[in-house]
Amino acid sequence: MVGCAGVSKFDASPIWFNEIDIVGSSMFSHVTIGGKRKRTYQAAIDLINEGKLKLDGLVTHTFPISDYDTAINTAINKRDHQSIKVVFKY
Repeated sequence: MVGCAGVSKFDASPIWFNEIDIVGSSMFSHVTIGGKRKRTYQAAIDLINEGKLKLDGLVTHTFPISDYDTAINTAINKRDHQSIKVVFKY
């Protein structure tokens, strides 16, 4: 779970009943990769740049800034629009 601080109405029962391990992150940390210590955000960026982390399909909708109202509606109503990540193209 990433960026879910303050989530309400979350039923954790399936986690307990199925003895599932969850690793959470609400900030950043550090990781050692190839003998080099770096911030986790930088490690993720490096993986993306190296083509080791595929992001195909993550951005589902792109809008010009002039269509901000439609973009915000699309981002808020994810179920109706099947949106994952909504971005602006400048």
